Amino acid sequence: MDVVSAIKRLEFLGQEFLIWLWFTAERQEGVIRLPDGSAVGIEPINVMTLASGQGAAGFTVACRGRRVDTPESRVALQQGRRLTRAGFSIRTDQAAWHLSIDAATGTLTGVRPAPDPERDDDSDEDLLTRLLKIRDLTAVLDSLLKMFLAIRLDERWEGEELPALRHWIARG
Repeated sequence: MDVVSAIKRLEFLGQEFLIWLWFTAERQEGVIRLPDGSAVGIEPINVMTLASGQGAAGFTVACRGRRVDTPESRVALQQGRRLTRAGFSIRTDQAAWHLSIDAATGTLTGVRPAPDPERDDDSDEDLLTRLLKIRDLTAVLDSLLKMFLAIRLDERWEGEELPALRHWIARG
């Protein structure tokens, strides 16, 4: 199987992960507890792209702005559109980032430190510090993905998580 076919075959997992991340962040009031006991603040921001169909037959809804978890984005989910790209603000005790995640490939784009209200300018931060923060971000995202996959591959998915997720989508 070539790479493109493999990506297409597993794209649904990325879409489910992004919806689960949005849903879980909202359900837990913006804070997700990782298996190691640490807390991660998560908020959908900047962009959310929801699509249905393929190619010319497809229809895309893009929500942009500081608040993307709007009634329009929920209606798009209710209509069966899949979350294909989402922006998030992710915060830990050590750092905060803004970024977008592509559901098909898991590609991170627009990764940048979140504005720090206590500092006027982060430009003096050295390259090593920035790289360490990006390493920490990837560790957080890995933990979140592992959490999702553990639930998704467990019987809890069908019995608990999926019904709760469907209810969340339905109530808008």
